[in-house]
Amino acid sequence: MGIKYNIKKILFILLISITNNLVAQNSNTNGKNTSSGFFKDRVCECEYKNNTPFNGEVCNDYTIVLYASGKILKKTSFQYANPSQLESVHYYKNGEISKEAEYVDDKVYTLIYKDNRRYSGQSYNRLSGNIESFKDGIEHGAFYNNNYYSKLAISGNKVNGKRHGKIIFKNVNTGKTTSCIYKQGSPINGTIINKHTNRVSSYKKGLKHGLETTFRADNNYRNAPFDSITRNYKNGKLEGEAQYYKASRFLAKGHYKNDEAYTGVFFDEPEEGNYNIYTFKNGKILTKEEITHNFKNKFTFKNQKISQGEYYYKNELIAKGKFKNKLPYNGVFAKIEAVDKHYYPERYTLSNYKNGQKNGNEKLIHFKDKRLEQITNYQKGNPIRKVLFTPFKTNDSLIGIYKDGKPFSGIFFNDLLDKKTQEKSSISLINHYKNGEKSGFQYYTVTGSHLEKVLDSIKYIKGHPFKGSVLSEYQGVTSQDIYENGIKLKSNLYSFGIESSPNYIVNYTSDGFNTTKRSSKNRYIKHNKVSYTNPSKNEGRVIIYSKDLEIGSFTFTEKGIKTVNISFKENSATVNIQSNALNKGTITIETKEQLIQLDYQRSKKLEINPIGLKIWEPLFFKTDGILYYYLKDKKTLVSTCTSKNGKEHDGIITRVNKDGTYDYRQYQNGKRIKTKKNITEKQLLEDVKRLKN
Repeated sequence: MGIKYNIKKILFILLISITNNLVAQNSNTNGKNTSSGFFKDRVCECEYKNNTPFNGEVCNDYTIVLYASGKILKKTSFQYANPSQLESVHYYKNGEISKEAEYVDDKVYTLIYKDNRRYSGQSYNRLSGNIESFKDGIEHGAFYNNNYYSKLAISGNKVNGKRHGKIIFKNVNTGKTTSCIYKQGSPINGTIINKHTNRVSSYKKGLKHGLETTFRADNNYRNAPFDSITRNYKNGKLEGEAQYYKASRFLAKGHYKNDEAYTGVFFDEPEEGNYNIYTFKNGKILTKEEITHNFKNKFTFKNQKISQGEYYYKNELIAKGKFKNKLPYNGVFAKIEAVDKHYYPERYTLSNYKNGQKNGNEKLIHFKDKRLEQITNYQKGNPIRKVLFTPFKTNDSLIGIYKDGKPFSGIFFNDLLDKKTQEKSSISLINHYKNGEKSGFQYYTVTGSHLEKVLDSIKYIKGHPFKGSVLSEYQGVTSQDIYENGIKLKSNLYSFGIESSPNYIVNYTSDGFNTTKRSSKNRYIKHNKVSYTNPSKNEGRVIIYSKDLEIGSFTFTEKGIKTVNISFKENSATVNIQSNALNKGTITIETKEQLIQLDYQRSKKLEINPIGLKIWEPLFFKTDGILYYYLKDKKTLVSTCTSKNGKEHDGIITRVNKDGTYDYRQYQNGKRIKTKKNITEKQLLEDVKRLKN
């Protein structure tokens, strides 16, 4: 009843709030204004400045918001069903919540905040009824957690953020309760219910001991042949019988001995629609079945080694082969297509083996209508001929011939791999070979389009690109390299596919390249200019631009960055990067309020290329070093912090706010362990001194 009431209230208030916001956006509110929200007997008055509440009260639905100098001081909410009954009060300090009180029946739950985090007291969630207790910013004291999806309520106490003492578990649907004694977050004696797996487990002296079972859990096991399990533990180890059920009917059983499968049938946990079934006898594996959607592999073992494989699609045998030393040896073997997570495979491969080597035809078959897509002929493990049965231009198939295991003549179809990650991209390519070299045209097509959509093409002469476009992928960026008479003239870089406008255009010169960047107004502006000073192209100078204006440059050698002189403005900050030493330098960031300095040192390999310079800032900021923070006089050093790979690691960072107050954060081993906001300079100095000691 409570949940339905709250949802109804939220929807009603949301509708009114949207209406009020639309009205506010189309009005110019200044001076004193009145509001009543949903109240029938109350009128709020507030002074507005620049269309924003400044001083006074604003009535919004059944909530009264108090403002002072443009900041919220307090929100007081009343019950939707009974507007005279107080529901909650929230207090604010410097724009951040400092205290809240929830009124529930005759009880008040009060929670204190510190640095915008729950610090001490109790919180109450009206939607779920959950209760949490806090002490010194950590969960400590009584709690109640009602999980709507698992229909499980858990209550008890926590000490320093961990369950401690008697914890009670209640199945909301059945009313069944269990309890367990916890010590510092670990179950010791009793029975627990896991809200994620709906599993009921018994513990004795901190170890699983006794019967473990599950509630009916179709959501957890919808892709498996079972929906619940019962099994026994003895002193933390599986021992005795395990039984599997489907729709409350017995399915199979297996016997464990000393935590190992011993005799019978065993299922593993399903994952992404896949699961395995094993049979054991006297501790030795006999069979293993791998189930993936409509595909099943059944393996037979002899003396604990795989000896034979049978492969089924929709319960029809499609391949059978013998293994030797765990590897395919004689017969036909099937392999399902490897795909990215959350995608369903569409193809499988049938490979013929003789004496441990691929021999004969290897077929790539699409699940749909068992359509044959590709045949590759092997002799003694080496590919000889490949035929792709996909229409392309006037061809009914693409045929390629191998020599010494490498493409030699004909047409070959491949996926375009990312040069950095070696993962498949969304582009496939068709290569023409003659006498072992690329020759004629190479075409690029959208993967999965069955060659119906050609993206681009390039003509090869004697193995080298001559005229057209070469496509490549590097960390998700598509590069379109344009050639004319064997010379690379230009590259277009795309972040969102080549069917959009390029994000960067690179023009090549006799001594380097110039890059322009597409602006928000779809105009291309200067981005960088690279000039090499030696034939090996491992030394030179890079000029950096911002908004079409030069902001500095750096020089480089094969050992790294040599000198740097870059200066630019970023929002309200002036940034200077200076260096006269190899792979190390100084960065200063200065605002009206503050000065920060970073002494950096580079250790990563330098890559001077169009994609590597697309975003140049990480060359200097994503480094190791020491950060120095100064007081608002910009002369007095207040704190330091080491950085690793551009992230704070050990020390204290400070910030000077526009109102003259300070914030600081303390880091330890890369983790933030303390935060304080809006403190005075004196408080900052005292805290930093104390934390350093």
